[in-house]
Parts: sequence; C-alpha cells; structure tokens
Amino acid sequence: KVNDGSWRQKYVVYRMLTINKWFDFGLGKGGNILTLASVLYCSESVPYLLRQIEEQAPHICPNS
Repeated sequence: KVNDGSWRQKYVVYRMLTINKWFDFGLGKGGNILTLASVLYCSESVPYLLRQIEEQAPHICPNS
C-alpha cells in the first residue's frame, strides 16, 4: 500500500521523549505539555490551555 499521507488523519504520531517532553515526527514539532496542548486545542491562549489540561487530565500539573 502506498503511503499517501491519509493515515495521518487517523493516527496520532507523537512520542513522549522524556518526562514532560513530546515530539510529533509527522509535524516535526515538539516541546512541553503547553506546546502539545496548543497543537491539540488549536490555541495559544495559556489560560484556555491550562483549563483544558485541568479538565482533561486533572492529575497533570504543568511546570513553568
């Protein structure tokens, strides 16, 4: 099967590299939990991102 890129619409291709770090090999982007949230929630508003993290994963506390 030829990889035409449509698989990216179905699968998340990222990996947690170390504690509090991630890298998406398809996008070529990575960073901390706030940069991951900004990609997932399509926003750069830190208060909004923190609310989303708190609601979706209350056991995760972002480090500054």
